[in-house]
Amino acid sequence: MSDDEAFIRAIVEAPGDDAPRLVYADWLDERGSPRGAYLRREVEVFRGPREGPGFHAAVNALLELASDLHSIWVDRVSRPPVGICSDVIRYDSQHLIASDGPQSSIGPPITMDDIRAFEARLRVRVPDQYKAFVLNHNGGDPYPGEFWHPDHGPVDIPCTIEFAGIAPRNGEPSGYRGPTLIAHVYNEPDVPFGPMIPIGGDGSDGCLFIGTAGEQEGVVFFHNDFTHENWDVERYVVLGRTLGDFLTRLITTDPIGAQHIVRGDLAALRQWLDDGGDVNAMHPENEFTLLMYAIDWHRVDMIRELVARGATVHRRLRQLGGYSGNREVATLIDAALRKL
Repeated sequence: MSDDEAFIRAIVEAPGDDAPRLVYADWLDERGSPRGAYLRREVEVFRGPREGPGFHAAVNALLELASDLHSIWVDRVSRPPVGICSDVIRYDSQHLIASDGPQSSIGPPITMDDIRAFEARLRVRVPDQYKAFVLNHNGGDPYPGEFWHPDHGPVDIPCTIEFAGIAPRNGEPSGYRGPTLIAHVYNEPDVPFGPMIPIGGDGSDGCLFIGTAGEQEGVVFFHNDFTHENWDVERYVVLGRTLGDFLTRLITTDPIGAQHIVRGDLAALRQWLDDGGDVNAMHPENEFTLLMYAIDWHRVDMIRELVARGATVHRRLRQLGGYSGNREVATLIDAALRKL
């Protein structure tokens, strides 16, 4: 791994912490690279409010500053909408339950050589911002990972997105349980958008694409019934002029306390509870309480915290997958039930 890549990985692993960016900026300054000044300005822009005309003007100025720099590098280290290195989204917070416990839903790490092999195999040019994305994350289940789709009619129903990944040149790793791996490019003459890479889906019939050519290069599309009506041009809805633009639109309908649990942020959960958060807060749609979230996400320390603060314990908790899939979780819940 090169020094540059090591610095970038440090930023990707802690995208909300300015320190890795500033340390990298110092290192770049010492080598006379203009990228150091860019990183310092990026930090300044995203320290302030991220809405309103002032922010949009600052983003445009940042894009102008980036115009002479390598675009993939800019996208990898910059926060949306400038780049794809979000300090809000986490790709390691969702999990798949296996016999041996939670496993990551992140795709296998790849290199530029893997991307070039992917392009040659599928005869497509991968947009630079998507190259940056797969180099940083290579797919996975984002959190937040929902977006409002405009074609649902009078009832707002959030769609949940899962990003696909690109396999390394040596194929799918043994025992791999991450996101779906991209195996084709969609290019039909009746669909006037040119070749599109299917970069994700909603777990059902919806498909997320990124354009690869002409005016549609880098544009993010969604088709909410691609399995049955991929020919219907009107169902292709633009969700972002760039991938970074789309990432700014991802949301979650989880209550605030549940968001801290899914992200695994015990300090934030404690602060939220100290500030008056309801220890028995319930999601209005799925009727999950905070304790149920903590159980299903195997957050052992958070289970202890919630029970100690008076979270309601009942025998139905034993029906949750997190209870049956983790012995330590089951032990904690059983101990709390014996005290009833």
